[in-house]
Amino acid sequence: MTPTYRNEDEIEKSIAKDFSRELAACDELRGAYMARCEPWTGRTADGPADRIILLEIGRSTKTYRGSVELARMGYGEQSAMLNRVLFESMAVARWINANKEIAVGRFPRALKFEDHLTAERLKNTGWLEPGEEMDIDLTDEELVALRRDFGKYNEQLWTGHDSIRDLLDDIKGQFSEEEWTTIQNYLRTGHQENNQLLHSTVGGLSQAYVGLQDGRYGIWTGPSDVMIGRTLFSAHMIYRQIVALVAERFELGDRDGLDELFERARLAFIRFTKDELKDVGRNDPCPCESGEKFKYCHGAQSI
Repeated sequence: MTPTYRNEDEIEKSIAKDFSRELAACDELRGAYMARCEPWTGRTADGPADRIILLEIGRSTKTYRGSVELARMGYGEQSAMLNRVLFESMAVARWINANKEIAVGRFPRALKFEDHLTAERLKNTGWLEPGEEMDIDLTDEELVALRRDFGKYNEQLWTGHDSIRDLLDDIKGQFSEEEWTTIQNYLRTGHQENNQLLHSTVGGLSQAYVGLQDGRYGIWTGPSDVMIGRTLFSAHMIYRQIVALVAERFELGDRDGLDELFERARLAFIRFTKDELKDVGRNDPCPCESGEKFKYCHGAQSI
């Protein structure tokens, strides 16, 4: 899809209109989660595994909001980059949920290794303040083991998996058949595309190229309406799995209300073509089966 040349205000207004249902669903999901957290409606966190999961959930909640806000402003590609991070966070949180003892054993080691690497970097760059010390006591044997388990620069997944695919295979049992199909399809398409965008790849860089009708070309640097629907769907799909995990593990209040919200959101992300709607009258039931009249449902939104 080629971006349309409009200013920032025009782009934001267009997105607010054309993706009103999706944006409302994304906002409602975050609002429902925060309402159950402030004040906290679940059980008390018990043990290091709970605390590690909550760390991942906290980061994911900020990442999710950032992704939605970028999409709202017309920065779909940047939103997609954050969705790549969000997807990995979801998988890691669910892996911890099913592998408490392994996670509790690996996380402190990876953290200690990161502290060691940070201290070494600061020493080598001379950025330590006079008299400041950051020595992390590690034996040569410990360093060898840490590099083996987490990579020379602690760059590998701390869970011990070689890739996000391996990590997902390890948590397959936590999803319904329908959810697993959606996640696998996203991994093959959306996640792969987001990886391309995140890094300086040929595919990622080509997204900035805009061909013009007179044969010239341009470099797109501002907001646009490209990728907005895909990034909003992806962010919501991933964060929904995170919220569902927290609700189940920590027994958050009003789980029935969350399930109803999930179902409403499923309808919000349904899109119809003009041909599919050509015989639907404004007062007819909406084809998404929401039970509302078309004019109050998908008919209220531009196609």
